[in-house]
Amino acid sequence: MADIRVLLVDDHECVTEGLQKMIDGQDGMAVVGSADRAIDGLNKATSLRPDIILTDIRMPEMDGVVFTRRVKELGLKCRIIILTMFEEYISVGMDAGASGYLMKAVKRQDLVEAIQQVHQGHIVIAAAIVQTRFHYDAHQMKLVGDGRVLLLDELLGRADELPPELQELLIKFAAFMGR
Repeated sequence: MADIRVLLVDDHECVTEGLQKMIDGQDGMAVVGSADRAIDGLNKATSLRPDIILTDIRMPEMDGVVFTRRVKELGLKCRIIILTMFEEYISVGMDAGASGYLMKAVKRQDLVEAIQQVHQGHIVIAAAIVQTRFHYDAHQMKLVGDGRVLLLDELLGRADELPPELQELLIKFAAFMGR
């Protein structure tokens, strides 16, 4: 199987360098490029054709939500994971077409698993977001890794057990993703 090709888009060099070291050391994954501005990320996404793009939310000139929307408008076949410190943009990020939403505090193994799961067509959400925004004990559900990443498909199978706010969000994501 070919490597999962990953493009990094973040305006902080220390973040992209750290992510590159985390990802390049994994079997079956390779960072094919990085960009410190979203507009450069669009150009690299078009030329490099990555499988996965990891992008920040807050960047100068164009934020990660607009970037995600533009990648989707271009018809590129890659999937996007938003990797940020801000959980409050999850709805707009997912509405823009992201397949994942993770916090920058994610551990290496959880990041790797999230990339693999998104590459396989799943949607991933940081469990910490679900816990804080929906006051739900995410550890009661099947989680990926050490409990930081939730699979949307797993949640949909148990939607009737979730609080109404989370059910509504999951239904919206599932409809957007054609599930």
